[in-house]
Amino acid sequence: MPDADAFLSVENLKKHFVKRDLFGREVQRLRAVDGVSFEVGRGEALGIVGESGCGKTTTAMMIMRLIEPTSGRVRLDGRDLTGLTGEQLRAVRPRFQMVFQDPGAALDPRMTVYDALEEPFRIQRKRATPDVIEGLMHRVGLDGEHLERFAHELSGGQKQRLVIARALAMEPALLVLDEPTSSLDVNVQAQILNLLGNLRRQMGLTYVLISHNLGVVRHVADRVAVMYLGRIVEVGPVGAVFASPLHPYTRALFSAIPSVRGGGERIVLEGDVPNPLRVPSGCRFRTRCPHSSPECSIGEPELTDRGNGHFVACSFA
Repeated sequence: MPDADAFLSVENLKKHFVKRDLFGREVQRLRAVDGVSFEVGRGEALGIVGESGCGKTTTAMMIMRLIEPTSGRVRLDGRDLTGLTGEQLRAVRPRFQMVFQDPGAALDPRMTVYDALEEPFRIQRKRATPDVIEGLMHRVGLDGEHLERFAHELSGGQKQRLVIARALAMEPALLVLDEPTSSLDVNVQAQILNLLGNLRRQMGLTYVLISHNLGVVRHVADRVAVMYLGRIVEVGPVGAVFASPLHPYTRALFSAIPSVRGGGERIVLEGDVPNPLRVPSGCRFRTRCPHSSPECSIGEPELTDRGNGHFVACSFA
């Protein structure tokens, strides 16, 4: 699915955690992310969903260069981020920022709100005036009265707004959102989602949204990618994937979405997610798939376009 015009391009990204003995010989290899590729257009929002441990957050951390990939490439607006180091990475860092899952852990408890918003400017050797700081506050719906407060004096929603404001300080083009509403009450979640939608429209932002909440992805994203055991098994427009999921894993995952109208049979998968230290041969979902056949153990299926940009990695989809 390579696209030369993609704003963000992730190409065959892998992260293997290797355990070695005293002599440096490999003992174990955990394939956390094992060949992930996708593109995101400028101004688009891509949601990445899947069970815990499937590699969503590891993928996000590699995009951000917070952990180094074993192999693969991440390109932002045509520039290879994986090849940058030192001052080169510092210079381009303002263009892509991350909003973390736990806003409390992302904030220094010794800093006031003003100091927290000024810090990105100091790191980038820029000057922030009080007017600029107050402008960031108003952009995310915080009042000037919060400027001298510490993180522990803020509510969960206010902390998340502050973290978003910090991410916006350098006027990035890409925001990577790792479970941005998972620690919030339902009514506050809705406020943050509306804020993210408004910011995207006003600033032309591009989003990569990591979430286990399918409702959040459906509300925010234009396209959705479904991950299983370190690989993407289905990706396509949100409307098409939610209305007609093609991969057996996607159908089981989406069958768990509650509906006020009722109806729809819940698909319960048998067995557990395989150990990433011992990934099954062939299709890695075959050990839990209700349609598995001997052919599924021969060769790992590749993502294939089934029409209208809806890709699926299943021989019998």
